[in-house]
Amino acid sequence: MFKLLYYLPALLICSLIGTSAMASHQTGGNFNVECISGCTTRVHIRLYRDCSGASGISNALTFTPLNACAAPVALGAYSTQVTTEVTPICPSASTWCTNPSSTIYGIEEYYWYRDYSFCAAPGCSYEISNSSCCRNGIITSGASNNGFALTSTYTIQPTCNSSPVFTNTPLFYACAGLPYQIHQGAYDPDGDSLVYVLNSCYDSGTTPVTYSPGYSPTSPLGASWNVTLDPATGILDLTPNPGNIEVGVLCFMVQEYRNGVLIAQTMRDMQIIVGNFCGTAIGVPTISPITNLSGATALGPYTLSACGGSTLCFELGSTDVDVATGQSVTLSWDANIPTGTFSEVGNPSVQNSITGSSPDAQFCWSVPNTPGTYRFLVRAEDDGCPFPLYREQMITIHVGSGIGLFNYMNVSGTLDYCAGTTQTLTALPGFSSYQWSTGATTASIQVTGPGAYYLTVTSASGCVGLDTHVVFPPAPIDIDGTILDNANAPLANQRVWLIVYDFSTNSLNLGDSAMTDGNGYYKFCSVAYDTVYVKAAPSVGSYPNDLPTYADTAVWWANARPVLYTQFPITVNFNTRLGANPGGIGFIGGLITQGANKTDAPGDPMPGVPIIAYSHTLGRPAGYSVSDANGYVAFYFLTPGTYSFIPDKPGVSVTNVPVVTLDSQNMVMDSLDLRLHSTYLELVTPTAIAPGGVKALKWNVHPNPISGNGTVSIDLPGDTQVRLSVHDVLGRECLLGLDANLTAGHHEWTLDPQRAGLKAGTYFLRLKAGESLRTLKVVIW
Repeated sequence: MFKLLYYLPALLICSLIGTSAMASHQTGGNFNVECISGCTTRVHIRLYRDCSGASGISNALTFTPLNACAAPVALGAYSTQVTTEVTPICPSASTWCTNPSSTIYGIEEYYWYRDYSFCAAPGCSYEISNSSCCRNGIITSGASNNGFALTSTYTIQPTCNSSPVFTNTPLFYACAGLPYQIHQGAYDPDGDSLVYVLNSCYDSGTTPVTYSPGYSPTSPLGASWNVTLDPATGILDLTPNPGNIEVGVLCFMVQEYRNGVLIAQTMRDMQIIVGNFCGTAIGVPTISPITNLSGATALGPYTLSACGGSTLCFELGSTDVDVATGQSVTLSWDANIPTGTFSEVGNPSVQNSITGSSPDAQFCWSVPNTPGTYRFLVRAEDDGCPFPLYREQMITIHVGSGIGLFNYMNVSGTLDYCAGTTQTLTALPGFSSYQWSTGATTASIQVTGPGAYYLTVTSASGCVGLDTHVVFPPAPIDIDGTILDNANAPLANQRVWLIVYDFSTNSLNLGDSAMTDGNGYYKFCSVAYDTVYVKAAPSVGSYPNDLPTYADTAVWWANARPVLYTQFPITVNFNTRLGANPGGIGFIGGLITQGANKTDAPGDPMPGVPIIAYSHTLGRPAGYSVSDANGYVAFYFLTPGTYSFIPDKPGVSVTNVPVVTLDSQNMVMDSLDLRLHSTYLELVTPTAIAPGGVKALKWNVHPNPISGNGTVSIDLPGDTQVRLSVHDVLGRECLLGLDANLTAGHHEWTLDPQRAGLKAGTYFLRLKAGESLRTLKVVIW
């Protein structure tokens, strides 16, 4: 990506820069890869420096293989550095680059290239990166004095492949209050299709710059400006609202697709300066749509289709509201179609650059018989000083032969990665043959990826036509992966949570959820959060021996793996943790209540708190429970041993935790009082119980084991609310026996297993009488 300059009038500079350090100097950059031969590839590096900052920029490149391939071998040293001032000022103005007394901080372009040997098998992919220090100190969007990093990717193809090339320098200034429409001038030497995507700027290879509140990769100038990037054309629109003074960083990726497959991503980093440095200018030059067209068909205001062998001509012009104050406009092109002519309307002797109050240009071209897509860039620039204003527009011409470019295909369906749907392109009937850019020769194809898809049709008489369809990137699969259970089998048809950490409330929240398929595969599309955690939630019925588990194999949040949006798309695979203790008959239960420094009153129940029981004897988690509406948690099916209670809450210690022990004399431990404070969980031991209180509660079940019916006896010391329930060994409630206010004294309740549908096995009776919780194990024959 790029980041570019700042050269403001003295007053604006002083107000924005203050005492900016001289080390802050880098304003943008990009590099592109050029295939020289089958083995030799040249990397071109263009980096930009503020002339008022420290001198020197690192041109060092790092190649990181993304698959099992060796790094490329450098063929000689870097080329000699070429330094060029690129400040877009009028001829009469000067900058610090040549005149240190100037009030304009200029920009220099540093250019090098270096050749490398990529003698590797087709399909090898590399991440190419460059980083240095530092960005400018005047940046207001939050990246002030951050590091500077560019990262692009490149995949070796069976045939020679070059990455997209930028034909212009990055946009680096804009006048407050004026709208802009700037083309990035990218084209692909091999004719591959390009897609433009706004992206985060980087401090280092993997760390984004720090954006201030209100700023982001898609809002690089904050709420004052609406910034959009057309994914198909690369046109950057800057609309002021109302256009406050800003200095921001804007970055984007140019994605290169071949036959629907992404083969390269080229990053551009730009620094945009918005200021009051355009004097009395009230408008930016405009470029009119194409008019007086002959020899072609208009597919849009700046897009044409033409037949090979024809002569194409059209006109376009430029105007500027500021010509009323004496300004003039120059209309020019980049001559990217060398056999074409760009001349003044009515005066063909004026070529390539036409100047006037409202210049009009005519483009003419003898269209070749080679089907393809041809493009050139038109620029309209006024003569404002010190900073001319300009607008750019890409002209696109699709060329067929014989019958030209028309609508030869129908489109159906939607490309949606998350829904698993594709788009179908079907050619119109009546042609003798079909040739798609994917290599297919059938009448229709399935589109599985974004990009431009071309269709060549041939009639029975041998005439050829061309049609194209651009598929924009669908909602991306940002996170996907496969989850296996603790025995390395697929965790099939189970819930997966996308957990979001809220810094303001120091809490974990559910951001999204998905289900695994029969192979344990899951996916999340269009994730709208900066930092997330992936958590598998196996059901107890289907996976009794697996705990809810974070990636990568963590059962509490403190050890979980965070996934940053800068890592998207990313694959996150992991196993769930073994948790149950088969054969155990132990039980531990209690209440989670508010401790000190909590939002509610101390002692109030806390529902929804995940607690892990960790077995010191087994050296692994033994159970997982989430407190219910009353704050109650319970762990069943435990073996003798020592257990820690570890809360899964942000900021709460996972080492300073309560510890209890089950042994042969005491395999049931209930009515624990667990207080959750801000930073730790505490086990509170009662110090006194009033006479006649809960200690006077007595209850029992007989006979036990139960072969027919069983009787539960309850002796209450006072009137109270009583709830009696039956649970299986996994903690699931099987039967609610009582839920009523009972008077003091003796009460009995009959447990009829056959009527209740309880099969033979081990169960737990749970009695809640007022604030007292008791549990008994029963066996039904």
